[in-house]
Amino acid sequence: MQEVILYFTIYSILGWICECIYCAAIDKVWVNRGFLNGPVCPVYGFGSMFVILILGNLKGHYIELFISSIVLTTALEYLTAVILEKAFNLKWWDYSNYKLNYKGRICVLNSVIFGFLSLFLIEILNPFIVAKVDLLSLELKTILSVIIVIIFIVDLVLTIISLIDMNDMLSKINGMFKEFKRFGINVEKLNDIEFNRAFIKVSSFKDFINIKSKIEDGYNNFKDFRLKSSIQNRIIKAFPDLKSKEYSDQFKKMKESIQDYWKNKN
Repeated sequence: MQEVILYFTIYSILGWICECIYCAAIDKVWVNRGFLNGPVCPVYGFGSMFVILILGNLKGHYIELFISSIVLTTALEYLTAVILEKAFNLKWWDYSNYKLNYKGRICVLNSVIFGFLSLFLIEILNPFIVAKVDLLSLELKTILSVIIVIIFIVDLVLTIISLIDMNDMLSKINGMFKEFKRFGINVEKLNDIEFNRAFIKVSSFKDFINIKSKIEDGYNNFKDFRLKSSIQNRIIKAFPDLKSKEYSDQFKKMKESIQDYWKNKN
């Protein structure tokens, strides 16, 4: 078990490095990629372990390994996309602009890249990693495994809590926008200037007293949320195509507001 945890962690870290370098080469900016806050991409850890355990016996059979790896890793990426979308009501990545994609969740280009990476993994990298891990004592492996599991659990809990808070905030923003829309007012951005403009317009209506506290509380809650949105900001930067499946317009405005806030703060 200790070895499995170490292999999974090593490949999660290597996957994070590859992902960051690949995206930095395209976007010309370095971003901490991945679902978790630490320098890991667990999907690469899971993908590597699946490839090793299921396709390890194809070592030396390059064509079979390549094709099988494409099928396996593509299925894993698609399944991961579906699970994350269902769990958090968010679309995490979108390959709709890529040729030969399916529902924006998978595309041929990535599948082929995963196929070559799997070849490298089975034929070269994994034997090297196994040999190095085998040099560690059982005691050291156990200590490292315990530390890694604790870090992963803490990171996962913090990430999930931040996503739950974000979805809860989206629901409140949607309620606030509905009140504005009821009076024919559209809020272009979630900032003080735009909110005050809309608030002044609403104050001219006779029903203003009934909704005044609801709107004020909604915006004040958002400002409090934004103050503590460092994890949400990291996730937004890590997944540039991140979209809400239920509150698309509200999420876009919230995302812009959070990014502007942290850009000005830094």
